[in-house]
Amino acid sequence: MGADQTDRVETAEGAGPETSAAPDPKPETKRDRVRRLFIRPMTDWGWRKPGDMKADAFEAMLVKLCDDLAYLSDRGFSRLRDALRTKGTGKGLNGWPTRATIVTFAQLAEPRPIDEMPNLVSWFRSAAGRRAAEADQLAEEYGWWCKFRSPPYADHHQRMIAEKAAENRSRESLIRDRMARGVDPGPGEAEWLKWREARVAHVRGLMQGTGNAPGGDQ
Repeated sequence: MGADQTDRVETAEGAGPETSAAPDPKPETKRDRVRRLFIRPMTDWGWRKPGDMKADAFEAMLVKLCDDLAYLSDRGFSRLRDALRTKGTGKGLNGWPTRATIVTFAQLAEPRPIDEMPNLVSWFRSAAGRRAAEADQLAEEYGWWCKFRSPPYADHHQRMIAEKAAENRSRESLIRDRMARGVDPGPGEAEWLKWREARVAHVRGLMQGTGNAPGGDQ
């Protein structure tokens, strides 16, 4: 049999030759996408491992960056690349910036959706979330995260949240009382009540692994 015939397979008597189909391409992972849209372009731009960083530590940083930046859209990556082109480090200004610097510029290029912040999810699924639920201040604690994008660790942070929650509970009680008596609760009050109820439901969903947040802060 000639060389040109070795890759040909007869599927049936009288049928034409059949060649083996190429395997489906491997799906691109989230980390692959970050490498394609950020790490490789910046390496091609000229960025190199910082001289004071060991190779294994540098590779570990890149893996963490893949997870940090996976939320970005294609446009967000474009903005991030443009913003960082002149931010190389070292004498040659071609060393990779720190992870903190890159994540900060990513946040400026395209803010990370609040519910995709791992710290927020773990916070509400921890004892802190249970305490907030018991104190009926889930909406206000979530509002703190939306505004500051960090946990309310300090005692005065918790006092501010508790005071806001008490104010909102009083407002909610007044609205419900007026509605129960058939009295108009006032302009926008019924909508505010629905918004707060939806936010509480959303946070409870986050605690259980689901959720769909109402936007804005009221």
